Formats: sequence, structure tokens, C-alpha cells
Amino acid sequence: MFSTYPDRPGERTHITGARDCEVSMRVIARDLLGFVRSSLPGGVVDIAIEKLGGDASDRNYYRLHLDRNSPELPATVVLMELAAPFAGEELPFVNVLRTLERSGLGVPRLYGLEPGQGLVLLEDLGDEILQRKIEGKKAGEIGHLYQEALDGVVKMQWDLPAGQDCPAFKTAFTVERFLWELDFFRANYIEALLGRSIHPEDLKAMGRLFLLLATLLDGERKVFTHRDYHSRNLIYHGDRLKMLDFQDARMGPPLYDVASLLRDSYVVLEDPLVESLLDYYLSETERRRGKKIDRSRARFIFDIASLQRNLKAIGTFAYQAVERKNPAYLKYIPPTLAYVESNLQRHEELSSYREILARYLPRGGAGRRGER
Repeated sequence: MFSTYPDRPGERTHITGARDCEVSMRVIARDLLGFVRSSLPGGVVDIAIEKLGGDASDRNYYRLHLDRNSPELPATVVLMELAAPFAGEELPFVNVLRTLERSGLGVPRLYGLEPGQGLVLLEDLGDEILQRKIEGKKAGEIGHLYQEALDGVVKMQWDLPAGQDCPAFKTAFTVERFLWELDFFRANYIEALLGRSIHPEDLKAMGRLFLLLATLLDGERKVFTHRDYHSRNLIYHGDRLKMLDFQDARMGPPLYDVASLLRDSYVVLEDPLVESLLDYYLSETERRRGKKIDRSRARFIFDIASLQRNLKAIGTFAYQAVERKNPAYLKYIPPTLAYVESNLQRHEELSSYREILARYLPRGGAGRRGER
């Protein structure tokens, strides 16, 4: 299920309830087996553990293969290990899952929680993420898959009950949050990864650009936003599209998730397909709203959301390489930089910032310390 970043192969380690071998920094085999048995009563004899590739976060994921007496129990489940313990069902992941589930959106089934150890036991949705499903296919063969994904965005924006128990409805993107993410890009990519010193005047100009992007996005109406809605967090299970990694959901601009999906660092879609899919989303939104959308304005905000999110993603990839010594994401920086360059060239409102960023953003490669 959570092999959403399959840059490292999984490793399986067999354990039994009688052994005290470590599964993680906090959990030993005997305790884990007890947790699985209590979460799935009725015949779990033993488990084997497969370490899954994680995402760019501090969570760890494992696929647990169950030796079971009852065929009614699943053959595999997924264990999500958080960085720290949590307080019961106050965990945002659980609250957001329940909210999405109540509205009929595809999410993994929750089997059990172990708050003191920071563990969540989930349904295993397999490995057919959208990124893999479309590999080798032409634009005409994948449009319907992306339309289905956009249907999910529309449903999240219009059909979710604003439950008081869901933190997503009480947390929102703000100017300050957008600015923090953009500064994160500057510090981790330009300064840390590339090793570039930014001239004070250029730093001021970047600050003006970042404030412009943040202010424009904050000025949009706010809807439920998955926040990481892309090809590695969408998965097909039994021919149904389901979503992963929704724990950071919050209120945000309607086009944020659309930009995340269509300007994805992991899958580069052809421009005509992007335009067609954006039009599909806007038409579906018009149908739900019952009134027309200013397409020119929407296209501009889509590009602004893409620009902000792409810069933020580059910062995350750089942080993984520099601070966490994980270079796996460096290969995704060039296509993301291409999005940034394209959007800076597309709009006259951004023209004064093109040359400034061009001094620090390499062309044709991710860039390393010392490269110009």
C-alpha cells in the first residue's frame, strides 16, 4: 500500500511472537504480534515483516504478511509507524480518514491503533499507484484515469461534512504558511544543496515574489484540500481509486490539489492533456456551483498554485538530500524546475522575477553544491 516512493526495494524479515527482535526503534516483535492479534482477532498465528519504501516524511511503513487460521482475515496489512506516540483518536490521520470514509471517498480501512507506540494498522491496498498504472501509456489512454482523480477533488471540495472532530476544517493555508514553504525552498535548495549565496537585493526581490504568490493564493476561497494529491498518493484497489497520505489535509485554494495532480514532480503530463483536464475540473465545478467560472483567472491561479507547490517540492527534495542524506528525490528536481521556468515565462505579472531566479536556478539538471 504505502510503497508510494519505490526507490528502495522492500526487505522481508520473518519474526515470531517468541522472539524479541526489533522491528523498529520502539517496537519489539512480541509486542507487535500482540497488537496485530488484538486488532484482528480470530486466528493470527505469526507475522513476517516487509519494510516498504517511505515517503518524504518521518513515518515508516511495513507490510505485515499474516500466518492466519481464518481465511476471513486479510493475508497482509500495512503498519504505519509514526515518529512519536499520539493521543488515541486525536491523531489527525484517523480523524481525516473517518471524514473521507463517511462521504464515500476511497481510503484504507483502519484495523487498529497503538497510541503509546505510535502505530496504526491499516488495510493493505497493494502497490498499483497511479504512477505505475499509467507507465508506458499514451495521453489518450490515461485521460479517464485523471478525470476520475479530479472527480475525487470535486467530491472533497463539495461533499464533505464540516465535522467538528476533523482538524482539516480547523486548519488552513495562510500567507505565513505559504511563505514558510517558499523560504524552505530557498534555504534548502539554493543555499544548502546548490551552495549559493544570494545577493541581498536578490533576496529582497525573492521575498516580494514569495509574498505575491502567498497573497494571491490566500485570497482564494478555501475548501477541503488533501495537500499532497499526486500520482504516488493515489492507488487502485479492486478497480477503485483510493487515496493515501491525507493526514495533513487542511482548508486551501480550490486549485491547489488540481495543481498538485496535474503538475506532478513524478509524472509529467503533456500540455494538451493538462489543459483538457483543467477544463474538465472547471466544468465539473461549474456544474456543482451552478454558475460560470472566470476561466482566465482560474488558469492564472492554477499556474500560481503550481509555482508555489513546485518550489515547495524542490525544497523538500533538497532537504531529503542534504539533511536526511537521502538522494533518491534529486532526480525529480529537473522536471519540477521545468514547471517553474514555464510558469515564470507564461505570465507578465512575474516577468520582473524571471531574471532574478534564473541567476540561481540551474537549467537542465538538479544542480549540486558548487554547480552554476
